[in-house]
Amino acid sequence: MKAVLVCGDKVLFVHHSYGPDRWELPGGGIHRHEEPLAALRRELDEELGVRVDSAAPLSVSSGPGRFRNHHTHLYRVDLGSPTVAIDPVEILEARWCDPAAPPGRLGPLVREALRSAAVAVS
Repeated sequence: MKAVLVCGDKVLFVHHSYGPDRWELPGGGIHRHEEPLAALRRELDEELGVRVDSAAPLSVSSGPGRFRNHHTHLYRVDLGSPTVAIDPVEILEARWCDPAAPPGRLGPLVREALRSAAVAVS
């Protein structure tokens, strides 16, 4: 599950403490029997201290996963404040940026997700 967090004309990009050295959208895994929206709320609260009241579902994509076929649920979340409190165990850095000028090398699905969320990308 991934989320395009939007505040004004900026999008939040995160640099995880694990995995490849690239910028991603916030998100995480869905626990067994957990609904995708519940996972979104849990992950954003745990990793960024963000409470989600509403989220717009954008897409579900499929691809290979570690144990079986993997489904990525994508949401757009519009926030009234850019305040986040990152969990330093999971997130090295979080940065609000113009989506047309992201902070660095992006993960493979980020540009497509930004287009799906109808935010301008380069």
